Amino acid sequence: MNKIIISMDQDIQNTVTTIIAAISGMKQELIKLDFTIAGPPLKIGNPDINYLAMALRGIIKSSNSGKTLKKSELTKSGMTVGQVVKLVESKLLP
Repeated sequence: MNKIIISMDQDIQNTVTTIIAAISGMKQELIKLDFTIAGPPLKIGNPDINYLAMALRGIIKSSNSGKTLKKSELTKSGMTVGQVVKLVESKLLP
């Protein structure tokens, strides 16, 4: 059971970093968990934060978890990639 959870956690992290990389224009391998979403080098602001929220919301909704993600959850001051991964995990995992 633990292997499944670890694998799912890694899948979630890969998915989130892939989406962030696509929106920011960076390579996924360069995305670090301690990067802030709005700060350098990512610099994801409006309207890109809307695209990020929509993409992550789609993933969460497709899991049939009954949960959603709001843009305001992503725009908290100092939000990091790692925090976004944990946020998505909390919405997907039982």
